[in-house]
Amino acid sequence: MSGIYSGIQQRISSNVSNAPFIHCCAHNLNLVICDAAASTEIANNFFLIVQSIYNFFSTSAPRWANLALNSAKKIRQKVLKKVCPTRWEARYESVSALKERYIDVLKSLTGIILTSDKLGERNMANSLKKKIEHFQFVLMLCLWERVLRPFHGVSKLLQQRNMDLHNARDRLAESFSSIQNLRNDYINIVKYAKDLCIKWDIPLNSSQKTTTCEKIF
Repeated sequence: MSGIYSGIQQRISSNVSNAPFIHCCAHNLNLVICDAAASTEIANNFFLIVQSIYNFFSTSAPRWANLALNSAKKIRQKVLKKVCPTRWEARYESVSALKERYIDVLKSLTGIILTSDKLGERNMANSLKKKIEHFQFVLMLCLWERVLRPFHGVSKLLQQRNMDLHNARDRLAESFSSIQNLRNDYINIVKYAKDLCIKWDIPLNSSQKTTTCEKIF
């Protein structure tokens, strides 16, 4: 779209020389959030695990069906989503879906470990279960859902046909302000993650320092 030789902006500029090119605000936001999500090893590892969970279930119809049937009430609700490296909105959807289906995923992995007659499948299920069945992973789920949530709605607004630069600036400012406020709410997010672990019967490992997760901010 913005190519200097054959992009849309060049074709318009060649006919209307005084037409300025303004990059899509929604696209700019997408690039910023995607870069932020890939800025640390902690974040990279987290999203690799989220994607691995999706790959494990989505590449097998029996496993996908098993996950759905673990909670019949949720079959028509959220399903696991893949992590698209070029669409930050997909990151929010993948984190939100996994958080909602977290217990179902654990139950499915446990069932596969106990009943599957395929060694490779059992080993993969066991590996994934170990990676997500602890407080640190639950905390990352809660953190990233809170980090990405403000931008989920504003992205749709930025793509509206009647959106102008003034409104786009204000919506982005509100979103970044909410992200900055998360720094002051970190303790409450940790408490929320601990409450979820207690509710889900996930062990709280006090030897792991939760402060390492502050690096994603």
